Amino acid sequence: MLSVCPFCYKEFSTKSNLKIHMRDRHSGQGPWQCSLCSKLVKNKSSLRVHFYQQHRKPKTDIPSIPDLKPI
Repeated sequence: MLSVCPFCYKEFSTKSNLKIHMRDRHSGQGPWQCSLCSKLVKNKSSLRVHFYQQHRKPKTDIPSIPDLKPI
């Protein structure tokens, strides 16, 4: 069963996706600001994507097997 936005009638396959859509599009919240670089984004979901893409630690920071020391 599809979930439908009561404001714009867009259809979603899950209630969770509808809830996120309503928060991001129809709540009037935002803009949101990144606490690390002060970039402004339009909604909370965009902030989460920005943070992941721009501020996550690269996988190269994870030590390789030879770099690990035994206990």
